[in-house]
Amino acid sequence: MSGLVLKIIAILSMLTDHIAASFGLSFFPPEVYWVMRYIGRTAFPVFCFLIVEGALHTRNPYRYLARLGIFALISEIPFNLAFDRSVIKTGSTNVFFTLFLGLLAIIICRKLKDAASAEIQIAVAAGAVIICCLAAELLHTDYSSGGVLVIISMYFLHDKPAARDAVMLLILSLFFGPVELFGAASIVLFFFYNGRRGKTNRFFQYFFYAFYPLHLTVLWILSYCFLY
Repeated sequence: MSGLVLKIIAILSMLTDHIAASFGLSFFPPEVYWVMRYIGRTAFPVFCFLIVEGALHTRNPYRYLARLGIFALISEIPFNLAFDRSVIKTGSTNVFFTLFLGLLAIIICRKLKDAASAEIQIAVAAGAVIICCLAAELLHTDYSSGGVLVIISMYFLHDKPAARDAVMLLILSLFFGPVELFGAASIVLFFFYNGRRGKTNRFFQYFFYAFYPLHLTVLWILSYCFLY
């Protein structure tokens, strides 16, 4: 299973979750609503996994980080409209900010790998993780500091998949409740991942970024039409 397939599965899982979250229990029967939300728990672990893979294999991590930052800004209004029916909301920000902060922490840790002693590496890495987690809390990012910790733990445990997956589920369940254990489905996907990007070109590259704000915009329009 290539990285491309993982991305497709992740966005389908995310879309299912966001349809339920956008329309809510006033539209869907409770049983359907919660099944859709459970399906959606697979998306975030897969996106975190792909962030780590991207950080380890990209030729230009700063360009990668810039793309995440740009789409975080682009996605904020669609995110607010889809879930809060408001253009501006200070209580939450979209998941691209979480992914951005997780990748930023990884870049700092990798930059120090061959440029400092072990003690300095540990100190600066710990500081970077703490600062990125605090930033996630201050910005009220989707999945907040728990999401940043998932990304950085996946990075440090990259070569120990059993520990990586156990820590991932532990962090998600401790921060966001037992419902996140439905994200264990992602572990099966990680097992079948073949380490290859899959077919890719500039269209596919930007499609997966653009899908996030686009699908949120469409969900806002549809929910507005059907619910109001």
